[in-house]
Amino acid sequence: MEIGKRRSKTIDMTKGSILKGMFIFLIPLLIGNLFQQAYNVVDSMIVGQILGSDAFTAVGATGSSSFMILGFASGLTGGLSVCAAQYFGAKDEQGLRRSLATSFILSFIVSLILTLVGVLCIDPLLTLTDLDWQFYQYAKEYLFPIFLGIVFTIAYNLFSNVLRSLGDTRTPLYALILGCVINIGADYLFVGPFNMGVAGAAWATILSQAISCIFCAIWMFWRYPYTRIKKEDWKPLKSIYGLHIRISLPMAIQFSIVGIGLLMQQRGANMINNAYMEAMANNPDIVNGLYTTAYSAAGRIDGFSNCVILAIGTMMATYCGQNYGASDLPRIKKGLITGTVMSISVCLLMAAFIIPLTPYILYLFIENPPQEVRDATFIYMAVQLGCYALLSTLYVFRSSFQGLGRSEITVIVSIVELVLRITFSLVLAQYAGWLGLAFSNPISWLGSDLVLIPAMIIIMKKFNKQEKEGTFGMKKEKNSLVKEEVSAQESN
Repeated sequence: MEIGKRRSKTIDMTKGSILKGMFIFLIPLLIGNLFQQAYNVVDSMIVGQILGSDAFTAVGATGSSSFMILGFASGLTGGLSVCAAQYFGAKDEQGLRRSLATSFILSFIVSLILTLVGVLCIDPLLTLTDLDWQFYQYAKEYLFPIFLGIVFTIAYNLFSNVLRSLGDTRTPLYALILGCVINIGADYLFVGPFNMGVAGAAWATILSQAISCIFCAIWMFWRYPYTRIKKEDWKPLKSIYGLHIRISLPMAIQFSIVGIGLLMQQRGANMINNAYMEAMANNPDIVNGLYTTAYSAAGRIDGFSNCVILAIGTMMATYCGQNYGASDLPRIKKGLITGTVMSISVCLLMAAFIIPLTPYILYLFIENPPQEVRDATFIYMAVQLGCYALLSTLYVFRSSFQGLGRSEITVIVSIVELVLRITFSLVLAQYAGWLGLAFSNPISWLGSDLVLIPAMIIIMKKFNKQEKEGTFGMKKEKNSLVKEEVSAQESN
């Protein structure tokens, strides 16, 4: 079988040392995540340095608004790649090709829908965040190209996620490096000499993603012959579409739910800022947009800090997906323990390193940031990083559920996280101010962990029973597909 042969650049985590396999998979993925964050950070840096702090604040403030739409796309492609990982782990070449064909069709349909929704909902989304009018037009100009180019965002995410599901983390990394270089050059060109404003930074991002997507697609089909879709693979099969929708749709919804929470948190930050501006209206020492700017800056720093545990989460989804396909439950259990310990250890190191540097990192985005902005950003990041162990546990278990094909559980957890984040971000923002808003995230992480951990214990007991019955892993899906094909042949 072709999947079992040409694998020089893929990582099969169904065999060998668990820790070694995880590290080999993780390192390129981590570097790739850093470059992924560099897209947004470079946008902010160039916009802030060339167009000023108001433009920087506006671009940062679009993060929560865009994540509601782009998060759905990211969750969808992540779920589709989980299916590919399961077929890869099961060494099912035909199943993998059918999975890719199904993923392409679903992604194309969703990209058209999200483009329309995103473009039409720019004003409602920004209004919902209670963004001050001085930042509003900048934000609107930035979001329009981002939503218009969703098809390239989805295509790039799909190809890069599928490659990772096959155990190839190097190719997405090379694509990201290429995209980042193009993004930096296009940013300076579009925002500077071409005078395209904040929209130029957005178009630069879309251009770089389109080129990265083409790079990944060419490499995947050339390097891995078992991904080359045949004519019969496009044939719609109920069981195949059912599996992909069952896994990817809950993940897409989950990401959008998280986006709603971030949107409300942005609203909380803007509420605090508006109250500050009103109270200090007659004070000559007022810092314009203090808390909105601090929240935007903290979001960029948090994005980089988040890269490590996000990479571990992606690793766990692929690890569990491959081993679920291989029907190896004991290895899944050992991997859960290893991934959790690894993630928490990394979080402690990051907190010790990044917290003291936070006030100085601000200079990357804003020229001579006021002391008040530096202090507010430091407080927010100290709380976040100090509680990152809660977030790392959330990522490991939630991603593992996704890899195991139990995305419905992650939706329930996301709803819990959403309720807690909205409640505490708005309530604490009103009664405890900036420090209260900072603690709204850790509270939502803790609440999610208290649901995820017992749920994992319960699902492992269910898997133990399935293992004894011989139905654990992809065996059930294979049986369903065989029955459907036999039924189709008999009807013909």
